[in-house]
Amino acid sequence: MAAARQGQYNQVTVLFTDFVNFTGISEKLTAHEVVSEIDHCFKGFDEIIETHGLEKIKTIGDAYLAVCGLPNESADHAVKAVRCLPDIIKFMIAIWQPVLLSQHDRRFHSAGHKLRGKHRQLS
Repeated sequence: MAAARQGQYNQVTVLFTDFVNFTGISEKLTAHEVVSEIDHCFKGFDEIIETHGLEKIKTIGDAYLAVCGLPNESADHAVKAVRCLPDIIKFMIAIWQPVLLSQHDRRFHSAGHKLRGKHRQLS
């Protein structure tokens, strides 16, 4: 991580991420699982932003803050920041898709089971 010099930076784009319902999700996990999941996500974010020329500033809980145009000025700072977003989204989908599909399958199976049960009762 390069050190920023004190002064004014006129051409900077800030990237901020925050996980939706983090508190609700973390209540269902152990402390170790929470830290492990966040660490995995943030390491992935680190690789993505570095590839796109952004600089990580800090993480606080489930929030991730990065910038482009600081400490090294960049005329296309906003473009670089926007171009990293699809990669972050793809990364998160890859992590969550198995979980979401699993939940969908359970709901579908449960709903199907209930429907079959009602069908048997109506027959």
